[in-house]
Amino acid sequence: MQELYEYFFLYKQLPLVFKLVFSLVSILIAFVIHEMCHGYAAFLFGDPTAKYQGRLSFNPIVHIDPIGGLVLLLTALFSPVVFGWAKPVSVNPYNFRNPRQDMAWVAFAGPLSNFALAAIAGLLLKFHIVTPDSPFNLAMLVFTFVMVNIGLGIFNLVPFPPLDGSKIIYGILPSDLAYKLMEFEQRYATIIPFVLMFIIWTRVLNQFMSVPFIILIRLFTT
Repeated sequence: MQELYEYFFLYKQLPLVFKLVFSLVSILIAFVIHEMCHGYAAFLFGDPTAKYQGRLSFNPIVHIDPIGGLVLLLTALFSPVVFGWAKPVSVNPYNFRNPRQDMAWVAFAGPLSNFALAAIAGLLLKFHIVTPDSPFNLAMLVFTFVMVNIGLGIFNLVPFPPLDGSKIIYGILPSDLAYKLMEFEQRYATIIPFVLMFIIWTRVLNQFMSVPFIILIRLFTT
């Protein structure tokens, strides 16, 4: 635990330019892998929409949502909890054998990829392959990468449309309740993003995310 405090302290001491560069690198990789995994999961379940739209690509331009990317960058720089979103991958659930359940797995593939990236990068810190004494602030780059991926993964699991968590909930709930919630989402689709932005702005999500964030970062890095 002491090592984790040290990493947080060193991160706070980083010059802003280093935080900016490390965050941008982490965001680009996290977003690209997150959205590609959505697309590949959909393809495996029988829907080629993402493939035809060019979303199974390592090109970050096809995946980045300007507002979601800016939110993620700002929270990576100034907030103790990191969150944001990318441009949603188009999925046609009618191509699935079990639309609600398969869609839940497709939704889960994105956050799961971020947790996997965080866990893999965290091994470099856990086993002291990279340490605070490593050159070029390499430890802080790895630590930033871990934080961004954990934050993105947890944020997208929030069960609030249009985040991945809502799609997972639809696949778990009884069909009648799930379809009612889907109708609610469609009816209020124009105002839901503003409600989500209000929740972010009032830092309500910080309270929701802080505990799993600390648990995961401890698990992956110490």
